[in-house]
Amino acid sequence: MNKGFSQATGVLRGWLNADEEYLPGALRCVGEEYMTSKDLELIYGDRYLEDLTVSPSRRFLEKIPPSIKPFAYMLFTGRTLFSDATFWTKEIHDLLGVLDERYQRYAMDVEWLLRVVGAAKKWKHVGRPLSVFKSHELNVTKEGVKKGIRLNEIIRRQYACNHNIPIMRFFLGWLWYSTKVRIWEKGVFGIFIPPRWDTFDQLFLRNHGTKMPK
Repeated sequence: MNKGFSQATGVLRGWLNADEEYLPGALRCVGEEYMTSKDLELIYGDRYLEDLTVSPSRRFLEKIPPSIKPFAYMLFTGRTLFSDATFWTKEIHDLLGVLDERYQRYAMDVEWLLRVVGAAKKWKHVGRPLSVFKSHELNVTKEGVKKGIRLNEIIRRQYACNHNIPIMRFFLGWLWYSTKVRIWEKGVFGIFIPPRWDTFDQLFLRNHGTKMPK
């Protein structure tokens, strides 16, 4: 992927993995958004998850809360933009360098997109699905998913350390934005869903070789 990006010539960047595809009109939509406001640095949308493990296959719409800024969404809640429905400018890519191949397969997209949302000063959520992710038996295993989640938490902790985000701000952001997402997904009942304390342990109690600013 880094080799491919090094040879890309367009003003916008994005990628598809083997189990993903763009919906008809997605690239036109992104291009028109960029041409309308050329100071945009990040454009992202929703996507469909297509479950191929059942017959007939079923599609579910996966959405990102439009009211939460992408940086807060990724850093504080641990959710991520959909790599197959996210686009950024060449300038942002050149600023950030290359994808970190240490995280390939499990969390490379999370680490890269966290850097993107941290650097982009103007963004737009287009409010429509742009892609389809196909879920099947050959996707990453459940153990792989667990590994990816843990790497996600380590990446967020490291990002906060590297950018001198105080631990109290990080903790309060985690509580506030995670609750906002649960309310957005579940309605008022989301208030009563407790945070994941195993995530709390990974983010705030374990060292991971990092030291949080006070």
